[in-house]
Amino acid sequence: MINNPACQLRKSAVAIAVAATVLSTQAYAQLEEVIVTATKRAESMQDVPIAVTAMDQRTIEQAGITNIEGVALRTPGFSMGSYNAATPLLFIRGIGSNGRGAGGGEASVATFVDSVYINRAAGVGTEMFDLASVEVLRGPQGTLWGKNASAGVVNIKTRRPNLEELELAVQSTVGNEGIFGANAMISGPLGDTVAGKLTAGYRERDPWFESVIASKGDTGDLEARSFRGQVLFTPTSDLEILLTADYGKDERGGVGINAQLSPDATLAEAVNFFANQQPKIDYHESFIPDAGYQDIESRGVSAQLDWGIGEMTLTSITAYREVETDLFYNVLGTGLETFPVMDVQGFNEDDSEMFTQELRLHGGSDNLIWTAGLYYYHEETDHIEGGNFLIGPLGPLAGLPSSLIGLTLVDVTDQSNETDSYAGFGELVWTVMENLDLTFGARYSYEEKDFTNLGVGQFGAFVGNYDVKEDENWDHPTYKFVANYTVNDDVMTYLSVASGFKSGGWQNLANTEEAARVAFDEETVVNYELGIKSMWLDNSVRVNAAVFQTDFDDLQVENPVSDCGQPICGTQKVNAEEAEIFGVEMELTWAITDEFQLMGNYAYLDTEYTDLPEELAPSEGNNMRLAPEHAYN
Repeated sequence: MINNPACQLRKSAVAIAVAATVLSTQAYAQLEEVIVTATKRAESMQDVPIAVTAMDQRTIEQAGITNIEGVALRTPGFSMGSYNAATPLLFIRGIGSNGRGAGGGEASVATFVDSVYINRAAGVGTEMFDLASVEVLRGPQGTLWGKNASAGVVNIKTRRPNLEELELAVQSTVGNEGIFGANAMISGPLGDTVAGKLTAGYRERDPWFESVIASKGDTGDLEARSFRGQVLFTPTSDLEILLTADYGKDERGGVGINAQLSPDATLAEAVNFFANQQPKIDYHESFIPDAGYQDIESRGVSAQLDWGIGEMTLTSITAYREVETDLFYNVLGTGLETFPVMDVQGFNEDDSEMFTQELRLHGGSDNLIWTAGLYYYHEETDHIEGGNFLIGPLGPLAGLPSSLIGLTLVDVTDQSNETDSYAGFGELVWTVMENLDLTFGARYSYEEKDFTNLGVGQFGAFVGNYDVKEDENWDHPTYKFVANYTVNDDVMTYLSVASGFKSGGWQNLANTEEAARVAFDEETVVNYELGIKSMWLDNSVRVNAAVFQTDFDDLQVENPVSDCGQPICGTQKVNAEEAEIFGVEMELTWAITDEFQLMGNYAYLDTEYTDLPEELAPSEGNNMRLAPEHAYN
């Protein structure tokens, strides 16, 4: 082979030209700027010194995200589970809550829709349609977002009515298991300074969890509908008023529980199964004779006013919401037909009313931006929960008196709670020099609860006999300090220290009067974080990362009751004295072309209960639940 320098030169020129063409093509594929309201004002996500994952309207639609579970899958450190439809379990960085009941059912991950707090976990099932964005703020957000945000915030923003032109949108989804969904939206001007919007959604699904003994026991079915109406008034260039009303109803079958007990099992095999949980049937099968139901209904109205006063903006958000849940389901995953010792049916009714008022004043100058606000929250909740214990002919083999055969014993707790919460907060961002900003934030929260609980425990497994009336109050200051440094137009780093807290409360299901009467304490958290936000390759690649250490005091956890004097014992909420979390999070988004993006994230968590009270001492050193060591997408 002849080594021709001219040929090599031509090959090199061609290679350079091809590379230049590729780079030129890539230069046109840029990531759009993502605007977030994590600091209660509109900013680019890359400029906000908070670990935040944001999804705009286009991402939500193209990724087929229909609920918060889809958001969790695409957010590092965000895990989601569910005990039933009314109790979604949202965990960020290993912290969350599965609490329910009237006096202590607050979640550690606070959810907001258009800046309105969703007070009950059952109300977070918002349809992901016609949204402007979804933001997940990781770590305690106790300054601007308030109490019960000790793990983080899910901030959902709907699109505002279109003042310029008529807009229509229709979306439909079909799938196996009878899945069908349809959404529709119409938005447009109603006058020179008025616009309106109406959104409607419908979803259905066939049962997919099959009972092998009765078709009435098949579950997993769903029928849900939702409506949202908005009217936007802009009487002047300095004033906007947004009125919103929404309604949603979610009806589905009862909880699917797999007892994995063979229908032809002998009594000895059945007893052995319940002692050792030996699998006998497929995972999505059960021996449930009647699936029951899970019904959730929510409605709300809100008014947001944004008024420009000179160099300042006054924001007022007034909201009222109601959430009602009604659940009836099989607890053991089997009935007397297959396990003639006992059948347990669970029921749960929860009615909640909430009123909130937030006032914020925002202003600033070239090197100083500030926000000050007041917040009031009022909630009234009635909660009934318990179980029906049906005693079968072989009940005495479980230690039950023969006189109970054929009877239904009821354990029920009837609770009510009234909460009033007040807070004042402020935040100041000071540009010390061109590339360095310092943020100082503080909030003081005061909360009081009046709680009543009537317990009737005929069987005594979960509920004792008592009639208690208690009141308690909690107050706590929270703070935030952040230093963020802009390296260049594409790279920003930050160092932050932030705190949060969640107020205390009372047990949902208590075996004794003492357990029902004594309140558990508030939990507090401090988070230390170092993060970087960066853009690469002419804004076609976004890489964000954070390293953090989170320290908890009096973390509220569910603890199994080991000895209640009954065949079945439940759980109770207690305070773990100290817990620690170390973690690393990374997010990557690469726009290969204008229509083709690759996204990925990774989270590492090292969690540990470092100091536990005496009754929890055997669990000291354990990892936290819903906190996988490695998670990626």
